[in-house]
Amino acid sequence: MLLDKEKCKGTGICIDVCHRNCYSMDEEEKKVKIVNSIDCIKCGTCIVQCPFDALSFITPTGKIIQPETIRTYKLNLSGKRV
Repeated sequence: MLLDKEKCKGTGICIDVCHRNCYSMDEEEKKVKIVNSIDCIKCGTCIVQCPFDALSFITPTGKIIQPETIRTYKLNLSGKRV
């Protein structure tokens, strides 16, 4: 996963929806940080729910999969944005 710190507004929605505890809040910056990417199962819930499109996937070859693409395929599994 990839976090765009410029787009992140620190809502913490990704923290709330991640069942693998991959994120935490950076209290100093008031933005989310990735703390446990190894446990990410790439379910896409965090990407679908982020209202600022601050999260995306990055493939092993370095290709970035944009939030819009993830939502196209995952929205039926994760539901509407909260």
